[in-house]
Amino acid sequence: MSSKDSWPELVGKPVDDAVDIIIKENPNLNITKFKDGSPIELDFIMDRIVVLYGEDGKIVKREQKNEKLMSLKDDPFYNNRLYKLLSNRIIYSNELLQQLNSLLHQEPNLATFSHPKEGSYFHIICRNSNGQENIAFRMIYALSNAGANPNLTNAKGNTPLHEVLIRGSVNHGFNLIQALFRVGVDPGIVNHEGKTANTYIKNNPQLTTLYKGYGEGIWAAIESSNIQETERLIKGFIKVNCKHNSNKSLLAKAHDLSYPLLSMISLHCIITRQERKDFCSS
Repeated sequence: MSSKDSWPELVGKPVDDAVDIIIKENPNLNITKFKDGSPIELDFIMDRIVVLYGEDGKIVKREQKNEKLMSLKDDPFYNNRLYKLLSNRIIYSNELLQQLNSLLHQEPNLATFSHPKEGSYFHIICRNSNGQENIAFRMIYALSNAGANPNLTNAKGNTPLHEVLIRGSVNHGFNLIQALFRVGVDPGIVNHEGKTANTYIKNNPQLTTLYKGYGEGIWAAIESSNIQETERLIKGFIKVNCKHNSNKSLLAKAHDLSYPLLSMISLHCIITRQERKDFCSS
């Protein structure tokens, strides 16, 4: 169901309630929610945009446009095969994973695209993967292998790890969260509310235990020159050339801080290069 005529009256409803209603009735829509006073863009994929304006947490105005906003149509983040592949599907399937691997093999640079509101394609996967983590975590590895930065943030300052946990960790398999850690997401990054991702873990002892197993993360271990903790975490690491918000890779940061750290990470890279390559592309 995608007709606007099927929607209940939205004006006057709380923003979150309105978005929940629209998602339930229109699962194919891409929704970007802004702060109060800014619009909510509902991309119909085809040729229509609905813009809902919020104020004090409620919808105060609703407009429909008959053609895509120019900013969406011309933005390279949206206007490419990768975005369409990840956002136009309700179900992440093995077939979709194969299409993703094929596309990234042909055009690996697509994985590096980012957007100030959306963040990265990691964010798109984490947002759309509810209940489909057995495929989604492999998609995370595929994007990482193509060069995607796991530490980009979206308009709210959220990393992909924030996005997974905000949506409700109980509904997400641990493989997806582990995949984000293993490709280099930094759990210490705070969003615009001043919160790290683990703040959003609710009533899930198993996930809390898993999260604690990664400690403060490999970035913190390297920055503090903690050789023992770095050695422990690097054994399960996939992508040593991933970037941090300082735009330096693990190798570059280790080089700046400690020769033993650099030697350890370089050796790990040499020993496990083929294993990581096989794992990321599987």
